[in-house]
Amino acid sequence: MICFNKDSNFNDKDDLADKLQKLLDEIQSITEEEEGLIQDLKKLEEEIEEDNAILEENIASIIDAIYDSLFIKNNTEITLSVIKNSNNSLKLIIHNTK
Repeated sequence: MICFNKDSNFNDKDDLADKLQKLLDEIQSITEEEEGLIQDLKKLEEEIEEDNAILEENIASIIDAIYDSLFIKNNTEITLSVIKNSNNSLKLIIHNTK
């Protein structure tokens, strides 16, 4: 809400115009900051979606390897090693199949 002091002398239109322009400039500044924050949030959301897709792909690969070893190759027991590579990919090693 905008409120003007009743005791102020508003006979000078230039003074009022200056004050209103300053208020408008401040509103525009806030709007530009919000737009920048919204763009940053959109970029973060896209990065999270990409990371989730990679994670889902890695989990699906692990489940496929377990299924293949236990049900296709008819093993009754396996030991898994999961290694995180420097590029954040995963390496899955299956040991001790019985």
